[in-house]
Amino acid sequence: MKQRTSMGFLIISFFVCFIVGIVLANQCGVDHFEEYGSLTKYYLISYGEKSYDPIALLLYVCKSRCLHFVLLALSTFLFRKTFVLDLYGAWCGFTYGYFFVLTIGAFGSVGSLVALASIFPQVICYLMLFFGMRSRVTSKLQMKRSERVLEIVMLLLLFILGLLLEVYVNPWILQKVIRWI
Repeated sequence: MKQRTSMGFLIISFFVCFIVGIVLANQCGVDHFEEYGSLTKYYLISYGEKSYDPIALLLYVCKSRCLHFVLLALSTFLFRKTFVLDLYGAWCGFTYGYFFVLTIGAFGSVGSLVALASIFPQVICYLMLFFGMRSRVTSKLQMKRSERVLEIVMLLLLFILGLLLEVYVNPWILQKVIRWI
């Protein structure tokens, strides 16, 4: 029962923060996004027209994602509490809400398609990784050492797969969507 309540809290906090992100984005406006956002309209249009350096993108993505992964993994394996993971889930809700509104503001009615294209397909792996870490914390099962090692290897493989999708598949999808627009 406690696990269901905890999952409900995570879902509610994600959507509440998503709505807060939407409201804040509407208050700040597109100008703020154009100045500080990472996926500005200029960036996305030039990204759709030019080729990119996958090695440079891989290094950038690794630097960004590895820090999140290491901190979440440490919180999962050391503290065995869901607080940090729930806080991260709420932060993701906020940033996705903010990002979606500002992308729609910058690109008009097709902005939601651009926003979805910018997080797909790697978001699937990252969600599986997040919920895998979370289930590790909430699970009451006693696991053998070999099962724990297998679980860690699977989580690591999900992370690596997410990175590879983000670097090699996502830019192709994003370029196709931007060229279609």
